[in-house]
Amino acid sequence: MIKRTLKPTEEQRRSFEALWNSEAANTPLPPLSEWLDEEAAPLCLYETDPLSGQCIGLCLVQDAYDEPWIILLVSEGHHHKKIATRLLEAAKKAVSAPTLYYMSNTKEGPAALAFLKASGFEIFSRECIMKLSKDGVSSGNTRPLRSALPTVTLRPCSTKDFRPLYEACFELPYQPDEGKYFQILSENQTTMGGVALTPYKSGWFLFDLCILPKYRNRGYAKAAVLAAFHESLDNGSLPDSILLHVSSLNVPAFTLYEKMGFTPVEENVLYELKL
Repeated sequence: MIKRTLKPTEEQRRSFEALWNSEAANTPLPPLSEWLDEEAAPLCLYETDPLSGQCIGLCLVQDAYDEPWIILLVSEGHHHKKIATRLLEAAKKAVSAPTLYYMSNTKEGPAALAFLKASGFEIFSRECIMKLSKDGVSSGNTRPLRSALPTVTLRPCSTKDFRPLYEACFELPYQPDEGKYFQILSENQTTMGGVALTPYKSGWFLFDLCILPKYRNRGYAKAAVLAAFHESLDNGSLPDSILLHVSSLNVPAFTLYEKMGFTPVEENVLYELKL
């Protein structure tokens, strides 16, 4: 029987976390609290073992950018396909949007991927997590680029200042996220664009980078990424790496980041299910 809650009790959270942490060993997952403690908390659909009362299946339905996304976990050793099917059907009934989205990664087993395909999910994009380590920069991976790079500084700014830069670059409305925002300044203090970073472990995760059209192809994007290594994290230390995600189908961007010294560390496959 599928149950649902928007505000899990402490007992429910412990049960959810036990399943979450056991699955994290097979599939890289951030802490469950990152989802449950968000202001827009996800709907939790779950099934418990009738004897132990422990959670054996969990589906988080999260609204992201006005689209419903799900995370689906089922405990090993139980009727995996049946529980997963019941959870998915409950998720489909819980949303009003015409499409449901799911993110998988290459470390998920064939059974999970076969279930997605059998349930009607289709691949619509692939996103690659790429990493540039401080060691890679100092070892010279970016040296062929660095010799010709312009000098830039990163000046902290507000989302209000960042928004027009982003919208001028991509002609799309900007949806701010939590993080630190910077204007990219040239030697004469002209604004070239902007970069947005958020702390991730001992490094930065770069979630937005934009260079104004008239300043592109001059090395400002590469210079801004390298400059981010000199921006202190919340604890005062300097980052040891920078991560970002890019669609592996976006060949120009993927190639650009490779030339900058970024290497792929994980690929996520994005699925959609038309309801």
